[in-house]
Amino acid sequence: MVATALINELDTAARTDPHISKAAKQGITSLAEMAP
Repeated sequence: MVATALINELDTAARTDPHISKAAKQGITSLAEMAP
């Protein structure tokens, strides 16, 4: 599943950069809201 792979990549990046972590969480939240 693409979303799972994307979340895994973002999670890895988020461990190294707190700004990415915040953006990733917002992005995942918006993706979750759009999902059927």
